Amino acid sequence: MDGQQITTLDAMHVIELATKVFGPMGIGWGYRIENERFDLGAPVLGNKVN
Repeated sequence: MDGQQITTLDAMHVIELATKVFGPMGIGWGYRIENERFDLGAPVLGNKVN
């Protein structure tokens, strides 16, 4: 991955798994944002397209 370290979850995949286990969001489960933050990272350089 060109030296990149990815440290985030795929939110849609997590939601799909939770829905399979607990049922539809809002009925069988839900979530709340307890802490929201933005971490400044390194600049994205170049126009490389996969």
